Amino acid sequence: MPGSGQLPGPPAAETRGTAAVADGLGAWLASYAVGPGYEVHHLHVGGADDVGYCAFRYHVSGRLHDGAEVDMWVRSTLVCRRVDGAWRIVHQHESVPFDPATGAGLVSEAPDD
Repeated sequence: MPGSGQLPGPPAAETRGTAAVADGLGAWLASYAVGPGYEVHHLHVGGADDVGYCAFRYHVSGRLHDGAEVDMWVRSTLVCRRVDGAWRIVHQHESVPFDPATGAGLVSEAPDD
C-alpha cells in the first residue's frame, strides 16, 4: 500500500527450505530504499541438551521504494535443534499484537521497558 509504511504484498504463510527463505529475505531487503534498520529487544535464550530457543521483540525501520516509512515492532520465537553437531532452526514464529475488535495488527506496539 503506497504511503502506508507496510511491506508490499502478504508474506507466504509457510516457507520451507534454505532457497525459499533466501528468496523471501532477498525480496524483503530489495523492497527498501533506505534500511532496513533492525534492532533486537528483550532477548530470552534457553534450552537443554540438543534443543534451544530464543524469543524476542524486534523493531524494523526504514523507507520503502514507494516512499512509505516503516516503523514496526514484531514478536519472534526461534526453536533450534542440534543435528549432526550443527544447530539448525527447526521452527520460527513471528506475530504482532492485534486489536480483537477489528482484527487489525498493532505493529506500532513497542515492548514495555
